[in-house]
Amino acid sequence: MRANPKSFFETFGGNNLCFYPRGIAIWGFFEALSGQVIDKVADIDKVEPKLGAVRVPRLFDADWNAGRAASIVHT
Repeated sequence: MRANPKSFFETFGGNNLCFYPRGIAIWGFFEALSGQVIDKVADIDKVEPKLGAVRVPRLFDADWNAGRAASIVHT
């Protein structure tokens, strides 16, 4: 039996984990590493890196159609 394509996956076959989003949750690591705080309701958009030198993509407002994202650079 051939499996249908899924949006998020980390297992194959006859179980219910086909749509489990754990694999996509890693993208939150970039926000955490760069210390991003984005709150549109409170109009907060700041970066406070918690480590030394970091360079991470700013995925929140990336231009996905063009395949570009600004980088947060802290040296």
